[in-house]
Parts: sequence; C-alpha cells; structure tokens
Amino acid sequence: MVELCQQYKFDFICLQETIKDSYTRRELDRFSRGDDFFWDWIPPRGHSGGMLMGASSESVLIMNSDQGVFFHSLVVKSLADDFI
Repeated sequence: MVELCQQYKFDFICLQETIKDSYTRRELDRFSRGDDFFWDWIPPRGHSGGMLMGASSESVLIMNSDQGVFFHSLVVKSLADDFI
C-alpha cells in the first residue's frame, strides 16, 4: 500500500482492517509522501478492525470528523470550489 501511495498523489486515503492501535508520524508521512495531511483513526477491537483516514490539507478543509464502533466519516470542504 505504501508503494501505491508513493507512486500516486492521493487526496484521500482510507484503510480498513489495519489492526493498529496508533501510528507514528513517520508511518503517516510515508502514506502522504510527506505532504500535509489530516489523519484520524479508529483502533481495532481485539484482533480485528481498525480504520485509518487521511485527507490532503492542500485540497480540503475538514469540517467534521465522526466515528463509532463500525464507522468513520469526514465532512470535507473543497478548497478549489467550496463544495462540501
């Protein structure tokens, strides 16, 4: 996955079933190619689950982040045209 992220310039990254409790700045920078990203995640429950979401701060403004046991959502506003 890191190779794909480094090959392409994604504005959004969402990974599920990550099985990770937390991430280091270095790990997140590898996904975002060092670009400025908003990152948020849900830790796994036991040996399954976990979700990581990231959005480019150059493309969108994060209006709201919401998460529950089985969902994670971001409300974003496009910096190019103010579309929410």
